[in-house]
Amino acid sequence: MVLLFLNEYHNYKQKIITTLTYVDKNRGSDRIPVNVNIELYNLPCDLLSIEIRNDLGLKVQNIEGNLTRYDINIKKEVIGQKPYALENLGRFGHDHDHIAQPDYEVVKNRIKNKEGCKLEGQFYIDAVPGSFIISSKAFYPTIERLKREGLDTTNLEHKIKELYFGESLGKNNRFARFELMKGTLFNTLRNKERIKDKNPMIYQYYLKIVPAKYKYLDGKESNKYQYTANSFADFVYNSIPSLYFKYDLSPITVEYKYTKMKFLTFLINIFAILGGVITVAGIIDAIIHKSILLLLRKAEMNKIQ
Repeated sequence: MVLLFLNEYHNYKQKIITTLTYVDKNRGSDRIPVNVNIELYNLPCDLLSIEIRNDLGLKVQNIEGNLTRYDINIKKEVIGQKPYALENLGRFGHDHDHIAQPDYEVVKNRIKNKEGCKLEGQFYIDAVPGSFIISSKAFYPTIERLKREGLDTTNLEHKIKELYFGESLGKNNRFARFELMKGTLFNTLRNKERIKDKNPMIYQYYLKIVPAKYKYLDGKESNKYQYTANSFADFVYNSIPSLYFKYDLSPITVEYKYTKMKFLTFLINIFAILGGVITVAGIIDAIIHKSILLLLRKAEMNKIQ
């Protein structure tokens, strides 16, 4: 009986994670945070630009968010930093015509010193299929000038230290356990690297993003996104080396929810255990009592004979 009671009490205190999948019709209005930490070993920060495109026709380089570019040396040590921002010179002309170009002599020195760049922070994308592209396309005039002087040694060897979507789940966050239990699906490309491709390359990552919602016992919730990834790389011939992240969103939302046994259910189960124990004890007592009576009658009959 004590063991049954302790087991029921353990079940009562236990938090259970339940899973539900459904089509979330409200997801189309979301703005999704993209959290990145990517190291590029042969591209100076002065030549790094990000472009966002989507199926609604959006094409933007001055992206919304909070990103920082860190200059790194050949030993991958941080030697400087600056916020990511492109100076827009106007609204007309080609993409690279209205972006201010960096100081050419500074760029030359950074390339000679084999400096790279670490991009870290957060920006936002719309909840529709699209892509974000890391390259030096915005600085095409500078790249062409470097090529004419035989100094263009830039390529996009890289390491993706972090890439995940949605809210961050820190170690002290109540939802952190969810992330730990579900493995690496939130950060599928974590520590993915391509560092042996010395030739200029175009890298493409294809991401299938699945919205995930987490609900705690007090009703509070957190939104994140799981994703799977496939990759492809090819040599660059007549274009600028680029790092593409092409994404598509699933209409299905996966909901993870903490549930716990209600106190009334716990109480009913305790009474059920007590009732069961009393019933079984009564049955055993009746069996023993009848068995003893039967033995006594047989003993009396033997005495009479």
